[in-house]
Amino acid sequence: VRCGAVTPVTITLSTGQSASYSPRKMYDSTQNLYLDYNVYLTANQSQIFGDGAQATYTITASIPRNSTRTYTLYSYVLSSTVLAGSYTDSLILTMNY
Repeated sequence: VRCGAVTPVTITLSTGQSASYSPRKMYDSTQNLYLDYNVYLTANQSQIFGDGAQATYTITASIPRNSTRTYTLYSYVLSSTVLAGSYTDSLILTMNY
């Protein structure tokens, strides 16, 4: 993220094809299987990245003029047994300023 002036921003992430943030779901259309996963703001999985609803967290910051911010996200598969396949999901990241 790079801004031309000091700008307060809020960054959110959609549920993807799931109706809920917990868990998000990836889908393998060939096998008709879902795989539970999630995206977190912390490595210890304590803050689910979302829109601030349903016990999720957003990224909020004031970004100074001509500066760059980098954010690290963590994603984990929540299932202990996973069948091999091609699982996909589409997430929308929104930045409001």
